[in-house]
Amino acid sequence: MALSHSPKIVTDGLVLCLDAGDGKSYGGSGSTWTDRSGNGYNCTLDSSEVSFVGDQKTLYFNTGISTISGPSTPNAFTTFSAFKKIGTQTNIYHVILGGRTHEISIRDNSTLRVSTHNGSDQILDITSSSSGYDLLDGNWHFITSRYDGTNLKAFINTEHVGTRSVSGTTSDSRKVIRIGCWESNDYQANGYIPFVYIYDRALTDAEILQNYNATKGRFS
Repeated sequence: MALSHSPKIVTDGLVLCLDAGDGKSYGGSGSTWTDRSGNGYNCTLDSSEVSFVGDQKTLYFNTGISTISGPSTPNAFTTFSAFKKIGTQTNIYHVILGGRTHEISIRDNSTLRVSTHNGSDQILDITSSSSGYDLLDGNWHFITSRYDGTNLKAFINTEHVGTRSVSGTTSDSRKVIRIGCWESNDYQANGYIPFVYIYDRALTDAEILQNYNATKGRFS
């Protein structure tokens, strides 16, 4: 698969690619955010709550609800990445990706939470004091969650900021994720999400760096 807007991102194992900077993924209006991976996991936007910001080619989620049916558990080994910028701080719990099997969210005290589910929730929380990043500082942050079957790891930009030892496969069968809110439509995000990438394998540190370098120029 070739992506003309970001030819340097990693495509091996890419099962979901939503990118508001790619006109073939989002043309600037409408309720469909098209998956460019070729797998057809398109996202349905709540167009009354999600708007397009053309100068930065990003979607602004004003407590918006967006759903995808399909790739929440491609297999046990997954990598989720998204750029994120929090808007007006009105919510105490900003979910970037929410589902039963995986989560990336930012809490009111700038705590990054990533989780996976292997019979029970395996949660990794990284505080701003431990990571050195204030995720509510109004800047863009590239956030990645990686599960390799042994460890759940979190990255901010390209820095590894936390690890939780987790063994086993993700076990929940509900293959639905939501972007900008939790599965029950609560804990809505209030901020900007220009793209979401999901892989069915654990990317290497070098590949996470590759994706960051291929996209960071859009937000400088």
